[in-house]
Amino acid sequence: MERNYTLDNAKFLMILLVVYGHMIEPLIWQYASLKSLFLSIYSFHVPVFVIISGMLTSAKDTPGKTARLFASLSAPIIVFTVLYELACIITQGAVSNEFKHFVPYRVMWFLWSLFAWRLFLPVIMKCRFPLLTVTGIALLAGYFTVFGTFLSIARTLYFFPFFVLGHKMGSGALSAGVLKKIPKIVWVAVLAGNVIICANLHTISTRWFSGYSSYFRLGVSDVEGTLLRIAIYGFSLVSAMAVLYLVPDRKLRISAYGVHSLYAFLWHYFFVMILDDLGLIAMIGKTSDMFALAMLLVVSIALTVALSSGTVARVTRQKLLNPVTNLLIKPEPPVVSR
Repeated sequence: MERNYTLDNAKFLMILLVVYGHMIEPLIWQYASLKSLFLSIYSFHVPVFVIISGMLTSAKDTPGKTARLFASLSAPIIVFTVLYELACIITQGAVSNEFKHFVPYRVMWFLWSLFAWRLFLPVIMKCRFPLLTVTGIALLAGYFTVFGTFLSIARTLYFFPFFVLGHKMGSGALSAGVLKKIPKIVWVAVLAGNVIICANLHTISTRWFSGYSSYFRLGVSDVEGTLLRIAIYGFSLVSAMAVLYLVPDRKLRISAYGVHSLYAFLWHYFFVMILDDLGLIAMIGKTSDMFALAMLLVVSIALTVALSSGTVARVTRQKLLNPVTNLLIKPEPPVVSR
């Protein structure tokens, strides 16, 4: 089967924006320009990742699927939760507040949600209108403060519509279909509009794009919150589609890094924590907003490329993930031919 380079390229670019977003996050309250850029990035980079994940997920409820799903995600969840908590113990003298309250630590929420999306996709796809169903659930979830960040339930529900949409689209939609016929200049205009709109929305809470806060916590009524969440869904969806249809569909130098984007995702926040704790990000921020944007972009590119290398992927699998997987999962018996 021919590799889909559009997805590889998109994964690299989105993990780069994940790293960059975390790099500039400590400075967004210092400069309105960084807050605007942060909002723009967060309006589409997670939706793009979730859509791609849905594209690559099968809804067939085959025997042993849950066991295989557990095997593929349990090791990175366990290993990196332990590593991040050890980092907190070393730097802060105690485990994180997230761990104490059963909240996935920072970036780890995505793996918890991915497990849930893949687990429940076969059930949702049996509904007559699966996309409408999960969107309705996501809108209703904003009415309840009980979810919050606990086990990433609120975020799982919030981003589930993008996952179902990606599954229904399939990866082939990026090389054919109605949206593929739209001129690229239109998608460029969409992203330009995204930047302009976010530049004028820098006073709103970043939590609107994270999905873990109830409407009450965001300071609006349930009706206002529902309408605003619908508008944000539309804004994020159009922006995400623009990104996916602008990404080159041919093999590039970044394609190989996109294949291993998961490892950059898992490792990068350690380096963000180190740079932040050492005060280096704050020191860069004392210069000017434009210098900070440029310098942190260079650092983000270098870090993303390094952590998305085949070497990091291979060592992580061999030294950390595979031993834990082998400890948790019984090996399948060999197939005996007759």
